[in-house]
Amino acid sequence: MSTDSRRRVFVAAALALAGVAALPNARVQAYPSKPVRLIVPFAPGGTTDIIARTVAEKINGPLGQTMVVENKGGGGGVIGASELAKSAPDGYTLGVATSEIATFKTIGLADITPDSYDIISRIVTIPAGITVSSDGPYKSAADVVAAIQWLKREGRVLSGLNVCFLNDAARLGFTSRRTAGSRATDSSACHH
Repeated sequence: MSTDSRRRVFVAAALALAGVAALPNARVQAYPSKPVRLIVPFAPGGTTDIIARTVAEKINGPLGQTMVVENKGGGGGVIGASELAKSAPDGYTLGVATSEIATFKTIGLADITPDSYDIISRIVTIPAGITVSSDGPYKSAADVVAAIQWLKREGRVLSGLNVCFLNDAARLGFTSRRTAGSRATDSSACHH
């Protein structure tokens, strides 16, 4: 991991700083001396945004500065994640990372991986699962995997899938083929 990427910080850094600032006799430098940005890579109103705003609200007092939540939605999280990856490693731009950062490079959306950041703490764990229509042909995850493997053997192309599913499809040996003008489906429904 490069020195630049090692300096990248996430929201948990603010939590740690807030804890240090709360120590009565601690001598710390005047950080932060200006508002701190908290990038949320999704539109306002979703679970990621709500969690980020809750964290920012709790940190504002002990931090001594305002933490400003900035929603940078688009591209299934790529726009906000890219802005965070390119930000100065000065502690004034933090971000909320979701599992999508593990898929961007694999499916050809951006040259970003978890190694592009220093992820220093988990702020929430959200379980997810595969669901299907109760009257559909699939009754288990094994049924879905078998269908995907059949499609692969038949040489068929997966299309119209969301970003989360594409990551799983890649693990089964599929590659993503994007055509001119195509875009990834917003993945906000699969992780929040």
